[in-house]
Amino acid sequence: MQKKLIAVAIAGALAAPAAIADVAVSGSIRTGVEYTGSEWRVSDNFSRLRFKSSSDLGNGQSAYMNYEFRVHSDTGHINGTGPTQRLSYVGIKGDWGSLSLGSQWSTLFNTVGTFIDKSHRYGGTGNTCVQYRMPYSVAFTTQAGPVGVMADAQMSAGGDDLDRATIGGTFSVGGASVGA
Repeated sequence: MQKKLIAVAIAGALAAPAAIADVAVSGSIRTGVEYTGSEWRVSDNFSRLRFKSSSDLGNGQSAYMNYEFRVHSDTGHINGTGPTQRLSYVGIKGDWGSLSLGSQWSTLFNTVGTFIDKSHRYGGTGNTCVQYRMPYSVAFTTQAGPVGVMADAQMSAGGDDLDRATIGGTFSVGGASVGA
């Protein structure tokens, strides 16, 4: 029995480097200097570290993952004490569309948020009354020519309740897009 376990462990150890060989590591360090009143200090403006990967499953399908978390370049801490509040999800996609689970962009963001609310891009910390990143969520997206259809559902943190569900769509022709 022990020999079988050792053989399985060795096979797993040899397979692991192949499985993690295609992980891309990226991110951004956003460190600055602030002067407030009469005090200088080094500050961080939402630095992040990201791991991203995909794997071909055959038959035109692939599995993918993204794990992104906050890095505090001014203190050296990773993600502070709260939830990641970044994009961290796993999914599968093919000709039929994509299905993903985790903390990801909401249907609202993907349909209209990128067009009408630029505060999240230019201001970085703009305060909006909508949720663009959804933790504990499931999302489905499909595309049929110029028409895109998206749906998502978000569970409560305890997983015992459905917090929200959204359906949206986009229509794109050339460089013009409309979302609802």
